[in-house]
Amino acid sequence: MNRIIILICSVFFVFVASNLFSEVKFKKWYVFKHNLNGYFFIEKHVFENSATTIVFNIFIKLKNKKVSYIQEITAVCKNDSHYTPEHIEVTTKINNKKKSYMYTIQKSANGYKMFFNDYKYVEESKVTKGVMLNYILFIKLCELPFDKTKIFTYHRLEPGSYRVKKNHTIRYKGKEQVWYDGKKQALHKFFMSHGSYNCYVNDAHELVFAKIDGKVNSSTEKKAKEFYKSL
Repeated sequence: MNRIIILICSVFFVFVASNLFSEVKFKKWYVFKHNLNGYFFIEKHVFENSATTIVFNIFIKLKNKKVSYIQEITAVCKNDSHYTPEHIEVTTKINNKKKSYMYTIQKSANGYKMFFNDYKYVEESKVTKGVMLNYILFIKLCELPFDKTKIFTYHRLEPGSYRVKKNHTIRYKGKEQVWYDGKKQALHKFFMSHGSYNCYVNDAHELVFAKIDGKVNSSTEKKAKEFYKSL
């Protein structure tokens, strides 16, 4: 019975995601420099007949000398302060499709349930409020005010590890002079508690770069793909 219910939900999800988009609100590109290097982009869609639902499409393409990694994520989220995920489809391919798997993450009354291709139950978190998908944090960061008295709290959902990591914050630390792109720039600094990430935003509330073990840089499609080809 559970398998049938999940299958029906997935079919409905695909139908909704493919038929009710009214527009792409934006599409942001990022270059990722770490032990795996490459790029990812995030698309934000709005529904034609709903002000309460938003869909994010996320595409990640990374590689190093040993492995190549492609992940595609489609997340149906509430249009609330945390873009609370309701249903997530994840497909991962490793080493040129030699390994490929798909799973879903479904919000329930008691938390989030994860299912693999065969719809077997994997795990259920016990958190239902204040949950954010980790990649969408780059979008939320740019929506926060430049105000040291405001602290944004959240629980981070990581599709790669199927876990909800609790009690994290984003704090505004003020404006700093930093060297970037060969020159000194005055940028607004935000601090993410998970991983001690420092993120720098310009006056237009656009992410310029983030220090995350390695570095995440805002980019264009052309520059991101050129960087990937150069690896």
